[in-house]
Amino acid sequence: MTTVYKKSTRTALPGYPMTEQEKHLFFIAAELLNNVARHSKAQKAELTITYKPEQINLEIKDDGIGYEPVEKNEGVGISHIRARALLSGADFLISRRPSGGMYHRIFMPVNNSLVESNNNEIQPQHSTVIAP
Repeated sequence: MTTVYKKSTRTALPGYPMTEQEKHLFFIAAELLNNVARHSKAQKAELTITYKPEQINLEIKDDGIGYEPVEKNEGVGISHIRARALLSGADFLISRRPSGGMYHRIFMPVNNSLVESNNNEIQPQHSTVIAP
């Protein structure tokens, strides 16, 4: 299987360290992709990050075996993702895909002080990763 990566043009603004929200988003994405690799038996997963001036959206879809998205049955990884989403003011949604697999979404408001301090340099950008 071939893994295709398309690198985002923005990992952090030049001269600025990652914000706490960006760190939370990074660890959420890492945990979700780790779960796909370890548990889903997926042939394909797709990660999309969309930056907008007011919100960062993270979506991860896979074609694996899926699971029932019930909080009382979730593992440590998903509970840590929920905690990080809560700390960053984000919404975390989990659903099963009709075609099989899972769909995880994070909707994180952008810290307005970051946008204002950088003269609105954050522009809408997209990054997609397809992984095994």
